[in-house]
Amino acid sequence: MNCSAADNSLDCFGSMFRPSKSTQQRPLGRWYLSRVDFDAVDLYNQLLSSSDDYLEDTPFGVVGMDSDHRVVMYNRTESAFSGLSPERVTGRHFFSEVAPCTNNFMVAHRFDTEPELDATIDYVFTLRMKPTPVQLRMLTRPDAARRFLLVQWR
Repeated sequence: MNCSAADNSLDCFGSMFRPSKSTQQRPLGRWYLSRVDFDAVDLYNQLLSSSDDYLEDTPFGVVGMDSDHRVVMYNRTESAFSGLSPERVTGRHFFSEVAPCTNNFMVAHRFDTEPELDATIDYVFTLRMKPTPVQLRMLTRPDAARRFLLVQWR
């Protein structure tokens, strides 16, 4: 199909959202979300300036926490993979009540001790599920009102 910039048909519009080979994306209906990239350089500011609704269908899990590590945002992707609903985890302490398998020096301790954090690590979730390899990206800034833990499910 040949689509031009002036073509407004759904078939042509949908063709603009095909997944690239360089990023993992998942289909949402007939389109692909590619507006937020797990590896983006300035991802913290992009997440902070985005509405929770905008982040609902990213191709990776997004957990937003306040400065006390209480969950304030838990997107649909993370909920689907973890099996935990946003209603169940919102307001709970992420590291002790939601995902205690991350309450260690590799994850929780880094949020507590590093005022500026943008780190990606390979990790294995083990709580309430078979060992599941993931990639975690931890994001925070000094005096941040919101911190982010991103989960790239493999």
